Amino acid sequence: MQSVRPVVFDYTDPSEFLRDLGEHNRETRRGFSVRARSKDMVGCSPALISQVLKGQRKLKRDQLLNFAKVFGLTTTEVNHIDNLLKSEQTQGALSDFSIPTKEATAKVPKNHLLADWLHPYVKDLIELKDFKLDVKWMLQHLGFAATPPKIEKSVQFLLKEGFWRKTPEGKIVPEEAAVVTTNEIPNEKIKAFHKQALKIAAKGLEEFPVNRRKASTILVAVNEDSKEELKALINKFQSDLVSFMENHSQDKDELMQVTIHMTPIGGQDVKK
Repeated sequence: MQSVRPVVFDYTDPSEFLRDLGEHNRETRRGFSVRARSKDMVGCSPALISQVLKGQRKLKRDQLLNFAKVFGLTTTEVNHIDNLLKSEQTQGALSDFSIPTKEATAKVPKNHLLADWLHPYVKDLIELKDFKLDVKWMLQHLGFAATPPKIEKSVQFLLKEGFWRKTPEGKIVPEEAAVVTTNEIPNEKIKAFHKQALKIAAKGLEEFPVNRRKASTILVAVNEDSKEELKALINKFQSDLVSFMENHSQDKDELMQVTIHMTPIGGQDVKK
């Protein structure tokens, strides 16, 4: 069976990805040799590459383009690795954050979670069983959809506003009393959130193999009555999805995005 190209988003260590990609290239590209492709390259000797792949030296951002030529990196892979290298320049752990230690009090419904589209994504990372209050870990699990400073800002928001809390034992946990609503949220904020969700969905189509994602589009011809019935069907699915989440509350490994999108094909009211 032919080797499957490693998915760069599965890695937080560039050397591990390059090592696996090199093995993939040797299995799928006849005559591929790191030594041969780098022997005449200035600033990217075979010895340097070997040290990086073994973890003996750190890959530097100014070396990345040469490594891209040697390993045949795609633009997406280069951008992801560059983000990994940039994230290493930030403080990896968030242990210095100012975390409220007082016990959470009863919460009123909160309608400002969408003050930034990123807040809901960061908020739900805490549901994963291996959750870490660590920038690098969050970057990987968010597919590098945001920068380290934005993630740090979102974490501060979630702690300050009581969506997360710190237990007496020092563990960060979701605040069950924090009820999220969409009442009075400006329409522009809601649209920004859904626009970003669609961008992430489009990115996933390009970057993940079919066994890692699911995309299905059904074109439905409707009249006014059946359109309302279609909306009700989508609402029921949304309700069933919430029940699914409640029934599968343990041992979560990955954050998945489910986007339900219904829109007129023409974009505007064609009857006008």
